[in-house]
Amino acid sequence: MSYHEDGLIGTFSFDLDALNRHCKGSFFEDDISIILDHLAREGIVVPANLNNRQIQFKDIDAKRTIEQSKQKVYVKFDRPLKTEDLILPKRYNSPEVRDFILNTIHYKSACNYCSAKALNPLEATIHSTPVNAREPHGELRSTVRNYQFGFTFAPFGDPNTLCHFLAWDFPHINDVVMNMDPQWYSFSDLIKLVTVINRDIAAFCKEYKIENVPTVSGVCNHWAGNSIYHQHYQFFMLTDIPVLTRGIQSDITQVNDVLVRRLDWAMPVYEITSDKNDDEDVTFVADEVAKHWDALNEGYDYSYGNGIRITNYTQNIFVTQAGGKTRAIFVPRFRSKLNATGAHSQYRIEKNNMGVLETLGYFLIDGVSDFQRLEKLQASERNELGTAWLAEIAPPETSISGFEKQLCVELTTEVVAYNNKLGNASNHPTIESRRDHLLEEMSLIKTDRNLGQEQRLYLLREVNKLLFNNNPNDVFDDVALQDTAIPAALEILV
Repeated sequence: MSYHEDGLIGTFSFDLDALNRHCKGSFFEDDISIILDHLAREGIVVPANLNNRQIQFKDIDAKRTIEQSKQKVYVKFDRPLKTEDLILPKRYNSPEVRDFILNTIHYKSACNYCSAKALNPLEATIHSTPVNAREPHGELRSTVRNYQFGFTFAPFGDPNTLCHFLAWDFPHINDVVMNMDPQWYSFSDLIKLVTVINRDIAAFCKEYKIENVPTVSGVCNHWAGNSIYHQHYQFFMLTDIPVLTRGIQSDITQVNDVLVRRLDWAMPVYEITSDKNDDEDVTFVADEVAKHWDALNEGYDYSYGNGIRITNYTQNIFVTQAGGKTRAIFVPRFRSKLNATGAHSQYRIEKNNMGVLETLGYFLIDGVSDFQRLEKLQASERNELGTAWLAEIAPPETSISGFEKQLCVELTTEVVAYNNKLGNASNHPTIESRRDHLLEEMSLIKTDRNLGQEQRLYLLREVNKLLFNNNPNDVFDDVALQDTAIPAALEILV
């Protein structure tokens, strides 16, 4: 069994203030230590060695929190636990304390993905990129990471028609496993995986003369709707995704033949497509859109526990190729907006842990009573409730307007071309040649009539940072950047 920091148990896992409020008592860290030692004697938790390779840390701050606690660390085997299983020392053995302890340790378990072979020894899995794996034409596979594929333990939809499987980050021996933080390649790797899966399905169907070739779509929740710490994608066949039927609310920006458009939806949702179906350009733009949202992050969420820090700006992503055209959907999310109360709807039904499927209009309902209430509503009434839920979890409009403005300025055909040239210029081997090429690009930027003023200023700031090796103390302000005398000031570089 393998664990990440989210699965470890120690005094650092417990909110003492919440425990004292819940139980109307006076509990201290020593009390938690006594309780955990007792649970270890009962075999409910097991002492853990932080230096064991079965524990893989992903969050340096969380590791520091756990190490600095100087307390014993435990892990829990994956077995069902009930309140009555927790027989505590007499002074703590109240229903309130047992409930609180159980709720704290209930989901702190081994990683389902790292432990796949131990948990499901008969499950067959495959890898997207085995060591030195090559495509038929001889090139290495193009995903940045290696992923292990297997079937899910939590399917949804009609079991007669739905195929639901997973791919989780599975690095080679010298790499570190990724958590659910968005990475610079997360979107493009999903696009590539969906493309390869559908290509292979089509080839299989052709070989065996199977008509009605199915289309597989892929998603990633990242930190919005996710319940597993280890980075993973989900793949499935769903024919009715409501958001895909909606029209365009507005065109946001364009890079070559790739369009970024906001869909007409109850919360901000962006489609990234190319009429020429150029997946290489689509993957580039998709990663750039995600990167620009991530760069706006303000604040962190520590509710995951154990010192784990999660950025508030996160995302849902979805890729489908229905009709033979790649459609990449980006949904900007706030980690602090996961649950919908339904307060803005007359039906007042709560929907917690809204993930990527919900943001696309496909709502998964867990509670029997909620399902029964929804079943009694008319279609129009369910639509009204769903719209209210989506509006409730949408990021603030101020954040969205800033995001869209940034895309319009920094992600256009002209700006991307200049950024590529600036990258090439900054790679010249000597200070003199770098300076000369950067100043040449600066001159072109100042006179290019295809650039708007904000685009021009953005590019000049980028040149400025490259000239001064990204030293924020040496950069000029926006007024100076427009001054034709600036190249003379840069003689200090030589």
